Amino acid sequence: MEEKMETMLKNQFENIKDGKIKDFQKECKKIAQLLFSKYCINCNGTEYYFAEIEFYYWKFDWKEKEWTKVTYARNSKAGDLFFHLSGIDICFESNYMKDKPKFGGILIRAVMNENNKITAGPLNCKDEILNECQGKEMPMLKLIKKRERNPIVKQTNRLLGKNDMQKNIDENENLCFYDSNISIEDWNPYKEKFDKKKGSIISRKGCYNTDRFK
Repeated sequence: MEEKMETMLKNQFENIKDGKIKDFQKECKKIAQLLFSKYCINCNGTEYYFAEIEFYYWKFDWKEKEWTKVTYARNSKAGDLFFHLSGIDICFESNYMKDKPKFGGILIRAVMNENNKITAGPLNCKDEILNECQGKEMPMLKLIKKRERNPIVKQTNRLLGKNDMQKNIDENENLCFYDSNISIEDWNPYKEKFDKKKGSIISRKGCYNTDRFK
């Protein structure tokens, strides 16, 4: 992993100061631009390019004595991949300690493979990437080698869960990024499901939801 990216992922929590979330958002956009244009998830030589990502963090608010954001706890180095119940994160430098816990990362919401096929939805991305490994080396964040990318990175509202503790909704805006250079027609936001009663496969909107697909 390039040193610049590692440094950016190490310093994310330093950019969350005195509630200045907009400064944090600016840093996230820089990371998103670099990830989309220069990086991929490499799985035994197969490259997966980023199509959509979301940023999450969890830092203790000592003034309010409570958690300010919900995400999965982890002890990780900058750039590690963290597999969890909701998908895959690219990790910030994170430590889960009792005195000063701070951790988080970048959720992979959609990827594009070398044949330009889009896999949408965090869990679908995890399945696609892990199945490609076939028990060999685990996937890693690496520089792109097989193609040049010219993404048009756009910023939008992050999808919030019921457990996302929010005092000010402004904190949660603009932490989702996607490549608008990928045609919307190439995206399939629907998940196939077999309906036993009808005896056929039906589509449902269940695996993918941002403000673009309401």
